[in-house]
Amino acid sequence: MKPKSINDVGSGRLGRVIKDLWLIIQVQHKAPGRVEMEMLCNMNGIVYSDMSQLLDVVAQSWKNEERV
Repeated sequence: MKPKSINDVGSGRLGRVIKDLWLIIQVQHKAPGRVEMEMLCNMNGIVYSDMSQLLDVVAQSWKNEERV
């Protein structure tokens, strides 16, 4: 299965990656490394770079809210 862009996947795939990511954070008490994230994305057929960009946008929005 060739990984697809976030724009081309259904919300189910994206949701599974985020759910798995949250589980890793809860168990390890830290964000997963690049290799773990790539594995999560590949298992769900999503391009890693897209997911990485999405998480960067989310993190930046949280930083901006902390300043307010």
